[in-house]
Amino acid sequence: MTEKDFFLRKPDPAYEKIKSIETLCMAAGKAKSNLNTYIICSGLLYGEGETLLAPYFIQARLQKP
Repeated sequence: MTEKDFFLRKPDPAYEKIKSIETLCMAAGKAKSNLNTYIICSGLLYGEGETLLAPYFIQARLQKP
């Protein structure tokens, strides 16, 4: 996704409140010239089990297929 695709995102119903906050944040940044806003969307969330994914993260860091 690129920044242009931000508004095409459709949240899962469980995350509609978070998406609403993101939308308000982006609108506030456009309304105020001295306010910079950024929404960071991670590609992969993980935790409590990264040992399963660790080899893939290492390969990606080392740029090995």
